[in-house]
Amino acid sequence: MTCSRPLEIDLVRLLSIDILRTAAIGMMVLVHFVENLSSQYSQSAAGPASREHLWWLPVGLAAPLFTLLAGVSYHSWLTLQRDRGLDDCTISKRTVRRGLFLIGIGFAFNVFVWLPEDTFNWDILTFIGSALIFLNLIRKMPTEVLIFGIILVAVLSPALQGISDYYAYWINGYFEYDWTLSDVVLGYLVTGYFPIFPWIILPAIGFVIAPIL
Repeated sequence: MTCSRPLEIDLVRLLSIDILRTAAIGMMVLVHFVENLSSQYSQSAAGPASREHLWWLPVGLAAPLFTLLAGVSYHSWLTLQRDRGLDDCTISKRTVRRGLFLIGIGFAFNVFVWLPEDTFNWDILTFIGSALIFLNLIRKMPTEVLIFGIILVAVLSPALQGISDYYAYWINGYFEYDWTLSDVVLGYLVTGYFPIFPWIILPAIGFVIAPIL
């Protein structure tokens, strides 16, 4: 009885994560469908950056929820690997492999769906892959250090956006960059669709709060 109880709790927790993740994916599909395929949206007088005017569209919820759950899910996966007796080296290798796979899928999606000119738009898949690798690096840190890091990123992100002239890359309502090393790196770190600053905050928060969920 004592052994089955934690297992039952873990299964319920994983099921809850899967349900929330499915809801987040559904909301993201809805947002992208309206943004890219709806004639009513594309003909809006408010312009291409005006999806916020559609009150029923979950613009500010889907991606944050999905990235938060990435951290929660990784913590649950990490616990499972440890329970199976895997050593840290193997866990790190599997995490990095998963992260690189997602980054590769993200680049492939950008090339074949958005065409090569948008290879480095740093969308959700490349971010999630990067987040997994980042979480692998910080997974042994004390909770207090992680919380301090989250606060530090939150404080630094607006300053970094100002220094990098963030809005200059979003003049037409979508991310535009030149094929230069500086623009590609800035896009990854600060100015892209899902840059490390500040988006890494959400999977980090998910990782921190996972044990109490």
